[in-house]
Amino acid sequence: TLPGPPDVALTSALDRMVQQFAGAGPGEPVHSVLVTPSDATSRHVVGLGFIGGRPAPHIVAKIPRRPGDDTGILLEAELLPLLHRLAPSLADALPRLLGVERLGAHAALLISGLDGRPMSPSWVRQHPEQALQAGLTFVDALPTTGTTDPPWFAQPLNEPLRSLIEHGCAGSPGDLPGRL
Repeated sequence: TLPGPPDVALTSALDRMVQQFAGAGPGEPVHSVLVTPSDATSRHVVGLGFIGGRPAPHIVAKIPRRPGDDTGILLEAELLPLLHRLAPSLADALPRLLGVERLGAHAALLISGLDGRPMSPSWVRQHPEQALQAGLTFVDALPTTGTTDPPWFAQPLNEPLRSLIEHGCAGSPGDLPGRL
């Protein structure tokens, strides 16, 4: 386990990682924030590392809550570079893998922060067409396996898209990709 209070140990470790992986210059101020989801079923704590007074995080760390629960972040570390190679058009929409570091009994997945406008729930409600188009453009650019996915795989995407159609936010079903 991590020495001292977990939040202090994690933010100190994240500050060091920002210096090492995000290219903070000597003497440039670095600060970190931990985002701990209140949902007890959430598997990860997320750390955001900032350089100077810039508003966007330069580095994002995903740290499993339970020591040794590393399988998810290790798989993500394996797949991110592959996704970059298979979908180069998404390069600006995908984080870059910076590394995986050990923090005592925990592993931390380190990825680059992304620039851009966050799509908060209120923004999506105000701009449903733009939000839908951005999501569909992203999904359309993802590589496919050429196999048919089982129904449980598609349901988390299909049901919200169908709801948008039913509420008149997405045009007609013909406007959506054949994945529905």
